[in-house]
Amino acid sequence: MAEPRRTLSDYETPQFTGEEFSVHAPTVPANNFEIKASTIGMVQNLIQFDGLADEDPHAHLSRFLQICSTFKINLVSDDAIRLRLFPFSLRGEAYRWLTSLAPGSITTWKEMLDKFLARYFPPSKAARLRQEIYAFRQGDSEILFEAHERFKDLLRKCPHHGFSSWMRIKMLCNGLNYATGQLIDAAAGGSLSSKTPEDAEILIEIMASNECHWSTRQKPPKAAGIYEINDNTELAAKVEALTKRFDQFVLGTSSNSGAVLSCETYGAGHATVQCPISIASDAPVETVDYVGGAPRGPGNPYGNTYNPGWKNHPNFSWGQQ
Repeated sequence: MAEPRRTLSDYETPQFTGEEFSVHAPTVPANNFEIKASTIGMVQNLIQFDGLADEDPHAHLSRFLQICSTFKINLVSDDAIRLRLFPFSLRGEAYRWLTSLAPGSITTWKEMLDKFLARYFPPSKAARLRQEIYAFRQGDSEILFEAHERFKDLLRKCPHHGFSSWMRIKMLCNGLNYATGQLIDAAAGGSLSSKTPEDAEILIEIMASNECHWSTRQKPPKAAGIYEINDNTELAAKVEALTKRFDQFVLGTSSNSGAVLSCETYGAGHATVQCPISIASDAPVETVDYVGGAPRGPGNPYGNTYNPGWKNHPNFSWGQQ
């Protein structure tokens, strides 16, 4: 049968070729096979994987398999369900990667796992995570519970790390600070080395759990972005500030001492306003004059007590007679 004649515009018009998808799932013998839309929606909304550098491919696979384990379909294999559902869990760069593979190159779930992990968990990433596990160190502000959880999280991110149980316990204990190590040894009856790896792991798990409960009840919450300052540090800062202010006051007083330490009567030793005789005699009069609104006068030259007005007294005047 001859092919229909096609014009030049027919050749230029884009057409959907219907190329085969990279995933070729096994055929299903059941006539009423259906993956419910609610299940597909759950995968699309809860466990999307974009293929970013900080995403955990093992955690994504674990969550996907948990969803798949919630339902079964008669006469339908697990591979048939997983291969049909897994593409819905990818988006962005990860979905573009899947569609870029050769058509029909993935026919089993194991092939999907191998290709997915080879792309998003290469040997270089595994080596980096192994190094982080080996070089684990407890943080300065971390309690045992927090450090233990962070160590287990590193192990989960690299399931095939290859470290045996005794090596994991050894690396964890080597990374703990001295005080935490002493507490663990005391709880172990002297030394954790006397325990089997299994018993040591159980002991640390119990201690971490207990410490978590106590820290939740006793440690007050910290406001984000605010550094914690203990009472001694705050008191020292206040003392230092007061000392600086006192030093500035002393320097200011000494710099002006030549202008104020001069008495009109005695000439030196104290200021006029600080003269004991002047304070005893003149201050009440000045106060009364000021309150009454009267101007400050020269003082009574014939009074019974001394005041600066005596310099104008006809009997005590030291001026020209």
